[in-house]
Amino acid sequence: MTRPTTYPARSHHLPPRISRQAVTGTRHLATATLALVLAGAIVPHDMAAQQAARQPVRSVPITTTDATTDVTTRANAEADALEARATALVDGQRKDWATAAALQGRAAALRADHPRAVASWSRAAWLHVGAKDRATARRLMERAARQALAGGDVERAANAYLDAALIARDDGREEQALRLARSARALAGSPLLSVEQRTAILQRVGDTPRSVAASVRP
Repeated sequence: MTRPTTYPARSHHLPPRISRQAVTGTRHLATATLALVLAGAIVPHDMAAQQAARQPVRSVPITTTDATTDVTTRANAEADALEARATALVDGQRKDWATAAALQGRAAALRADHPRAVASWSRAAWLHVGAKDRATARRLMERAARQALAGGDVERAANAYLDAALIARDDGREEQALRLARSARALAGSPLLSVEQRTAILQRVGDTPRSVAASVRP
């Protein structure tokens, strides 16, 4: 008997403050899967993590000059303002996903290597999905994954790679989806992950389409 095709579970890094109804009503995705992910019909694997994702990422204290700290503070403040404008563009009745995505990308770039940049790039990716620009969305989600990995956040990097795989799969890019799922699968073996984190990642890999899941499993 042929098993029904399933897809990765929704990441808890979906951008905050954008209503699920707004996402569902405007994207008209080529397949129902990503619409369900964005609409929240697929339940996040950890509600506590979802709440945590709404809070600013805490940076690791580092020794830095007052001038550098001041520049970083100003850049983050400007990024916050851009993100607020992006949110306003998709919160109302008339939505401008493309402009919101562009503003969000500018905000992410302003954060440079600050830990909050990971969430900003991820949010920019989902806004580009709303703008029906999945190629850019996938590229920005990969950037979020790489930056999370560079910052030592293996769990977030793996989930971002799986989100990118989902976007690529919905865009009909099977080879890219496979490559990205393999990247997440490789990170699942990191000793930096707890048993619970590793299990959650592998469960998402197992929920990819059978052709992809079979290829990334050892």
